[in-house]
Amino acid sequence: MQNRLSRYRRALLSGSIVVALLLVAPALVSAKPTISELRVEASGARALAPGHFFVNDTARFRTDTRPACGGSGELRTVSNPSALGILRFGSRVDRDLRPVGASDQFGFGLFVCGIGDFVGDASKFWLFKVNHVSPQVGADQTPIKRGDKVLWYFVDTAGGSNVGSELEIRGPARARAGERATLQVVEYDAEGKAKPAAGVLVRGAGTTVRTGADGRLRTASLPEGRVALRAYRRGDIPSELIKVCVNADLSECPAARGEVIFGTPRGDVVKGTKGADLVITGNGDDRIDVRDGQPDRVRCGRGIDRVLADRSDKFRRSCNEVVVE
Repeated sequence: MQNRLSRYRRALLSGSIVVALLLVAPALVSAKPTISELRVEASGARALAPGHFFVNDTARFRTDTRPACGGSGELRTVSNPSALGILRFGSRVDRDLRPVGASDQFGFGLFVCGIGDFVGDASKFWLFKVNHVSPQVGADQTPIKRGDKVLWYFVDTAGGSNVGSELEIRGPARARAGERATLQVVEYDAEGKAKPAAGVLVRGAGTTVRTGADGRLRTASLPEGRVALRAYRRGDIPSELIKVCVNADLSECPAARGEVIFGTPRGDVVKGTKGADLVITGNGDDRIDVRDGQPDRVRCGRGIDRVLADRSDKFRRSCNEVVVE
């Protein structure tokens, strides 16, 4: 474990390694804005960002001059949607992510020295993964596309927090009230390889259950409503919180788990997922498509917005033009 952490830190701080990687990396081409997920896990199992989707594009950072960061204070541009840029768009919505401390202390590019109240030092530092994989280049050089999952996590080597595997819960989007549900927890290594996670605690609905050797567990009888579940194991990165819709009549629950999607202050093109989404746009002239047969909700900003919707969808009066199909 210590060897792996040492390797991460050397890759992060060694200019020679990163410069060499950048020399062989293909040049970034202009890309359109995209919608990706951002989750941020601080130490002590504290989720600064629980896992929402954001429209993201080129981002600008005023580099952090705090002693722990050592930045120049100059404004830097990160072109196209990236694993670093999505932090800027997420911080516009989530106060817990402010400030995002980006430093240009080293010549190989920007690195994150702090997010919110969690600032790195000799034994603590921020790392990231995209789709469960730890990239071999910096976050400003890691492009992301639609549907990608970006995870930032604060490693505390002294406290033993977030030093192990990344956990993930797999389970149904809906379940019948009063019945038990079957879940599985898997763990991902740095290369994104998954295997069953044994001995993991899953908390939710007022109970805690531990996974077996195959990573599976059976919950207690679930109460009606929206049950939130999260997986924990000492030293590992906790799972994203998932919600299960529980009802005596399964038809009252969406068949797929939806997402929360945030737009930007500019005009955005937003395409919902297959689940019951909540779409919140900014003040630009937005184009929103939530035609998926699920009960979506749309909150438009002050721009001139056009929404393509189903009959089951709900939207605010600020949505100027709504076409129901």
